[in-house]
Order: sequence, then structure tokens, then C-alpha cells
Amino acid sequence: MALAWIQTDVCPYISDMDIGYITIGNEVILGAGVAYVARAIDNVVVAISTAGITRTIMKVSKGRPHAECVPELLVLSDPEKISLEYTLFISRDVVVRDGSLEYHNLFNVMVDWVFAALEKINAADPSITISETRWLSAENLPHESTDNAKTYNRNFMERILNRTGMPRRPGVAMNASSFDLFNEDEKAGGVE
Repeated sequence: MALAWIQTDVCPYISDMDIGYITIGNEVILGAGVAYVARAIDNVVVAISTAGITRTIMKVSKGRPHAECVPELLVLSDPEKISLEYTLFISRDVVVRDGSLEYHNLFNVMVDWVFAALEKINAADPSITISETRWLSAENLPHESTDNAKTYNRNFMERILNRTGMPRRPGVAMNASSFDLFNEDEKAGGVE
């Protein structure tokens, strides 16, 4: 099954796209499915090799945390206290202050939470990859709209591409992935 997926959904695009990561098991609902994630990762790694893909397209994380940062879920949970501007990267005001660190957007706060946790456990290499961020375009109006999805995704990409890092890690570039850009309308309801 993994080989068929690699041949159908990766191989046709490998020459035209720079595929840096394949995320496996990021939305497994706690329960019986969790037991299959490690085997699924192994199967995909074998399938990549079997398909004859010789360049590195999957960077396997050995101890490097992957974080999901989805500000939209927080604004939906408490829109009275969390402003849309703060979640869309368009707040001009400092919304959160942590000592000398200032935050104008919720994404930076979420990433720095992960950095702070890594510092607290004395992680040798406190670097992370943002394996998922996204903004839905039509599920919970008015916050989830096509305009807000465009604004979030554009500003997220600018934030990552400018390589300025986070307030807690200035100047440190990060790898990040946008998620659910396509076919979100085909996802079963109630998953999130």
C-alpha cells in the first residue's frame, strides 16, 4: 500500500517539486491506530527506496521535534479573547510580552512555547520543524473564510521565508509546512 501511494502521489511530482518532508501519523486519533504509525513510517521509507527515489525527500527526525502550530483552532475556541488580527499576523500591537520578548502574532507564541519547553528539558539541539499549520476556508464562518485563509497562508509563508527566526530564537531559520491546502472539503467532519 505504501509503495502504491509513493508511486501514485509522489513519483509523478518528484521532478517538478522540492518535496522535503512526508508527515505520517499527524492526525491519528488516539486509540488503536496509534500502534500502526511506526510501521507506517517504516513502510514509507522502504517504499521510497523501492520506487528508486535516490535523492533525499524525507528527512527522518531522530529526536528533532515536529510541532503543529494551528492558531486558527485557538481563535475559534475563544474569539472574544483572541483577536483575528493576532492570529492572521496582521496585529500592529504587541499582544503578549514575556520578559523582553514581544509577540505580535499567535504563531510566534506557539513556536516559542515549544522552544521554551525544549530549553526546560535541556535539549541539546533545540531546533524544531513546523510540520503543520493551516487556516480553513469555509467551515466556521466568519473566522474561517477564503480571505482569511489567503491572508494567513501568505503571511505565514512570508514569516518563514524572511528567515528572521522567532523572538526566542532570532535569526534561526525554520523548516515549515502548510497543511490542508487542497481537498479540505472532502475531509470527514468532526475530525478536528
